[in-house]
Amino acid sequence: MNPEKTLLPLFVIFTMAFLSLPGCSNNDTDSRANPHQKDEPIFELTMANQHPGEFPMNRVINESWGKWLERESKGRVKLTILPAETAAKAADLFDAARNGIVDIGCQMLAMTPGRFPLNEVAQLPLIFSSSRAAALTHMALYEKYPELQKEFKGVKVLGFHFNGPAQIHTLKSPIRTLADWRGQVMVGWGPYAAQIIKALGGTPEMIGPPELYDALAKKVVDGNLVEWEGQHLWHYDDQAKYSTEANLYITPFVHVMNQEKFNRLPPDIQALFVGDNIHLVHELQGYNFDKDDAKYKALINDNFIKRGAEAIYVLPEEERAKWVEAIKSVRESWVKTMAAKGYPARAILDDALRLAKEFETKPTDHCGRTLSAWGAPGYKTIEAHGAKSPQEEGKTAP
Repeated sequence: MNPEKTLLPLFVIFTMAFLSLPGCSNNDTDSRANPHQKDEPIFELTMANQHPGEFPMNRVINESWGKWLERESKGRVKLTILPAETAAKAADLFDAARNGIVDIGCQMLAMTPGRFPLNEVAQLPLIFSSSRAAALTHMALYEKYPELQKEFKGVKVLGFHFNGPAQIHTLKSPIRTLADWRGQVMVGWGPYAAQIIKALGGTPEMIGPPELYDALAKKVVDGNLVEWEGQHLWHYDDQAKYSTEANLYITPFVHVMNQEKFNRLPPDIQALFVGDNIHLVHELQGYNFDKDDAKYKALINDNFIKRGAEAIYVLPEEERAKWVEAIKSVRESWVKTMAAKGYPARAILDDALRLAKEFETKPTDHCGRTLSAWGAPGYKTIEAHGAKSPQEEGKTAP
């Protein structure tokens, strides 16, 4: 008998037994070095938008959401934010996501008027008083009506967020009644701004955001319509002498994911981007916009008072009812156009009006607690400018 042939099987058995001991297997060593198993790859996602990197939408919400995704996926999801049109121009962000240039795109619908006409219901006048209510309302409409869904064919819609409502800012005289609109040359943005200004009795003028400051300084126009945040960040409030809070209209953004990318995600990862998980994200975006808008409203009001100007005027409900009657033609024009294409436009608008009121009174206290739990940076600083904290707010609308 050959001794070498006898010893070889024993050596193999001994080696196998040794490698099976805890801490001795090569596979175990790999697992310790990399906690992600081979069947659990890391999903690196890119998210592109037009907001500057330091803009609260990115710094407070999107970055915090990315950390939440990473935590909830046990490290398997990594979100990289591509801000300030670095991945695509603002009007092309939807197509960038659809075509796979980025994984997630966030596009302002007003950048492509007429492309998503049924979803433009959100931009009709005097429906929403807060960004949060608008986000929740439009998501509910989208989920109820297949007709709205078909306009975003080819992508996975994650949800919607909105800027703050457009307010009225003037140079020479305030606008507080319908009669005050006569003779006012006003700048507004969005597909329905010109119609709204005309319906109320003013004269619309189309000037882009970068050029508007000079137009106001030279008094080429009498004023502009924009949310509190935009009014302050673009320094238009340096020129304005009067502001009226009327919540005229609001601007929606849609968040979409590349459909193929979404389909390749495992079910437990997909679950992070649907249902209550994603609804909460867009509610928080709206909540943060409302808090931030309240901050800038307070700053503008303080600026007026320091300059000896009048404080911000809030449109009374009695007068607002008159304005609603005046702008009905804008709403009805949209209904007629959409109904002619076979869409249930009347039902969609009625639902929008009903849901807006419902969500305005829905408690918001959970939003502040969630942002705190996420470690969202900076959102508490808003309180220093006069906005209520989540604790103080209780169950009041934003």
